[in-house]
Amino acid sequence: MSEHTEDTDTLERIKGMKYGFVTGPAGSGKTTLIKQLVKSDASWGLVTATTGVAARVLGEGTPTVNSALGFFDSDSLSRAVSKGSLAHNIQELKKKFDRVIIDEASMLPAEMLDVIVKECEKAKMGVILVGDPLQLPPVTKNFTRPDWMFNAKCWSRLFAQTTVRLATQYRHTNKDFLKGLNLLRAGRGGESLPFLKKAGVKLSPVPSASSPPEPETDVTIVATNGTKNAIDSKHYHSLTGHERTFKTARWGEQHPDWQKEIPETVSLKVGCRVMILRNKYEDTVLTQANGETGKVIGLSDTIVTMRRDSDNKIIEVGMQETDNGERIIKITATGREVKMTKNPTGGVTYMPIVRAFAVTVHKSQGLTITTPTRVRLWSDEFFKNPAMVYVACSRVKNPKHLDIVGGDNVFSDVTLLEERTVTDPSCQVWI
Repeated sequence: MSEHTEDTDTLERIKGMKYGFVTGPAGSGKTTLIKQLVKSDASWGLVTATTGVAARVLGEGTPTVNSALGFFDSDSLSRAVSKGSLAHNIQELKKKFDRVIIDEASMLPAEMLDVIVKECEKAKMGVILVGDPLQLPPVTKNFTRPDWMFNAKCWSRLFAQTTVRLATQYRHTNKDFLKGLNLLRAGRGGESLPFLKKAGVKLSPVPSASSPPEPETDVTIVATNGTKNAIDSKHYHSLTGHERTFKTARWGEQHPDWQKEIPETVSLKVGCRVMILRNKYEDTVLTQANGETGKVIGLSDTIVTMRRDSDNKIIEVGMQETDNGERIIKITATGREVKMTKNPTGGVTYMPIVRAFAVTVHKSQGLTITTPTRVRLWSDEFFKNPAMVYVACSRVKNPKHLDIVGGDNVFSDVTLLEERTVTDPSCQVWI
């Protein structure tokens, strides 16, 4: 594994790689560098991302890797392999691009990477991964051990010796803030405190009966949905104005995830902060991304009009449908062809929005937040999970916008920031 700074040699090294991994801390210019290569030669690679929010950051028209290769999840990826549609789609893409580039690759499970690489190798299509293993891992059920991409069978053969580390950081220009964030990234929360304070980060005390209430901020980052829901409820009920309720419609057999994740109703008011929960494409263009946030500015019977935080653009979010039918997607010269391989036996129509005065760390990954933000460190022990504190704090661009509530409070002889800043031992090599 070689280390490089962001000079011309580095750019040329990456440009010449067929398979490789570009890594570095949050804000180190990984995405910018890749976009620079593609801008100079569009055929060099097709830029994709593991999440809708990450795809949005990469620019208008950037697809998720799922959309680009024609699958929805791990089950549909398996079907795409067995039906031959994944091989077909990669062969079609190879006519225009030499590589597929996957941003926020730390979220890509090892098993999925092995499947994608195997089909890409057959088509002589390269694969470039971009991401930071010191950020959040792939989501697993019941918090089982992460299926990190560097545990993939193909890793040692194709990526281990073609890794480029970027050192310079661009998102954060304050040197003390940068030093503090790098210490958080390394799991050294106690050592980060003086640098964060010097940079202007606020460290509010843990609220008590005798202390004043927590000040208002635009965003509160929390570790669990329970804390998020409590904050959302408090702020929502303080809003005045008419409430509109969107009712979920279900038919036939229901998938367990629908029952768990889709509520029977979604009630909103103008002024409510919200988050979109589903990617939406028009043809192949991503028009709304799972994880995008904003503020409601209008409501009709079937439409929520919101001003999106990332670009202040006004967008309309409507009721969306999903079903349990099985499909394969084939990329064609004119677009894509969707073929139903198993008819649906159940479905649901719902409003894909949730209140978002608070967001969880997992939903914040990939965002760059430019407004006052509170990390409510004291309220959730779940922050002790690896990378949670670092990801939450590194989303905020301006240190003076960041308030780590309870960060310098001392418990069990150490500060809360030291106690709850943790790095996965298997990721120590990437520090």
